[in-house]
Amino acid sequence: MITFVPAVDKEGVVEAVAGTARNITERKAAEEKNWQRANYDLLTGLPNRRLFLDRLEQDLKHAGRIGAPISLLFIDLDHFKEVNDKFGHDAGDLLLRLVTARLLSCIRDTDTVARLSGDEFTVILQDLRGTEDVELIAGKILTELASPFPIFSHTVHISASIGITLSPQDASTPDHLIKNADQAMYVAKKAGRNQFSFFSPN
Repeated sequence: MITFVPAVDKEGVVEAVAGTARNITERKAAEEKNWQRANYDLLTGLPNRRLFLDRLEQDLKHAGRIGAPISLLFIDLDHFKEVNDKFGHDAGDLLLRLVTARLLSCIRDTDTVARLSGDEFTVILQDLRGTEDVELIAGKILTELASPFPIFSHTVHISASIGITLSPQDASTPDHLIKNADQAMYVAKKAGRNQFSFFSPN
């Protein structure tokens, strides 16, 4: 960055211009690195809870302006703890990265996949035509995650339980949507896992 400062005489006439230069490349790089650490999950590269909440709030505002519904999916991996316990944390970390790749392959560029914590993921789906679109994507996610994963020299099988909530019909705030989707996910898990469930207030 270069800063120019005019040098003036007693009458206020500019006699010269003095310039100072500072290299801010390292500072910019450090600021960008800190921002990435604050907003993205280090293991998977996905948005973390902080950035997810920000995007969900922005998506809700956008959906409200254009009158288009959005959907929130809460995904909990089935049998992930068993993989960690049996094959170790390195295997668990690799599995989470592979799960991330499969989740990203199921959505559009305009949608968001985030990792909240552990084996919990969320997906924000925008500009939906109806619940049929949500069902197709949720079904695709279940199929992808139920396929075998190559983990080092092992073949690992897991599945997922998915809770789904819609805005504005179910709720219109981030907190309520997350609560609804989480509740629906537990319904899917209690019903036998490897399935999705829509939120129901009853």
